[in-house]
Amino acid sequence: MAQGAGGAQLIGASEMKKLTNRLRQRASWLAVMLGVLLLAVDLYAQTPGRPERSAPPPRGPQIFHIFYLTHMTQQNEQNDVATELRNMLPLAKVYCVAHQAAISVLGTSDEIALATEIVTALDRPQKAYRLTYTVTETSPGKPAEAQHFALIAVDGQKLSLKQGSRVPIATGTSSGNNTNFQYVDVGLKIEATVEGTTLRSSIEQSSVAQEKPIEGVQEPIIRQATLQDASPLPLGSPVVLGSLDIPGSAQHLEVSVSAERVK
Repeated sequence: MAQGAGGAQLIGASEMKKLTNRLRQRASWLAVMLGVLLLAVDLYAQTPGRPERSAPPPRGPQIFHIFYLTHMTQQNEQNDVATELRNMLPLAKVYCVAHQAAISVLGTSDEIALATEIVTALDRPQKAYRLTYTVTETSPGKPAEAQHFALIAVDGQKLSLKQGSRVPIATGTSSGNNTNFQYVDVGLKIEATVEGTTLRSSIEQSSVAQEKPIEGVQEPIIRQATLQDASPLPLGSPVVLGSLDIPGSAQHLEVSVSAERVK
């Protein structure tokens, strides 16, 4: 190897030949390794039993259709129908328009046909029952008094009935020495839910016992009794749910209920 002007080193012909041969050997080695890698990939692709990737089937022309729900009026019910459609038709586009009780579907003709079957099967009239609660009040020295309360209950929906008064309770005074009040419902409250063949009932009876002065303000003392029950739906004949003894009084209430299918 000779040295040129300015200190640069010059490569002789023999050394240049050696360097060229060395580069050729490395290129040959890389070509062999690349060939082995390509052969391994090809053998793996031809391995029996290996799952092959298949292209998704072509989707035909898409159709836009709107389903208007007749019986599924609650938003949670409409969401359930939309969720079922999305699960059964993962490639279709499904949207729920709650305020119009409508579900829109964008999909192929086969998907729209399947969506029609699903909506028809789910959007059916719900069972409804007339529930008649009888509350019989007995007190010493007085004849028994019975009150009847009728409600229409749809399967799966909670309903409530209240009868009584709203009692003001002082909560404080404002800067102008005006008394602030909060109102409490006092009387009879019935809540009922039909779940298939089960009736869940909650009966609450409350009344004002007396008023007690607290910091110069007459505050009412409220007596309250609650009965909760879950029983088979009483179709045809009444069933006694239980009785209530109003605290601080001799008043006694017995509660029974009967059910009648209306649709």
